[in-house]
Amino acid sequence: MMIDVVLPCLDDEEAALPWVLGRMPDGYRPIDRRFGHPLEMVLRAAAYGRRITGTAVAYRPRVGRSKVTGTVRGTFRAIRDMRRVMGEVGGGVVRTGGAA
Repeated sequence: MMIDVVLPCLDDEEAALPWVLGRMPDGYRPIDRRFGHPLEMVLRAAAYGRRITGTAVAYRPRVGRSKVTGTVRGTFRAIRDMRRVMGEVGGGVVRTGGAA
């Protein structure tokens, strides 16, 4: 059995990352939750036949710019991560109903 371990961001503390990953026991798989994590959870839920619902919540407007789409680098990193997730997880998703 593989146990997933969600890491805040695999490249934030590059100096510490090798130390952390080098100490993960066998059977544990690191998951990077930066840009592709929400997409991965949706694809995995769909693969297991689970339904996802949205709930409206109150929130305050963002202060400052988005770290993802506010910069060219952030946008390209988001695209890269989501393409990786689609390649790893997306192949097993079966679409039912709705537009293609």
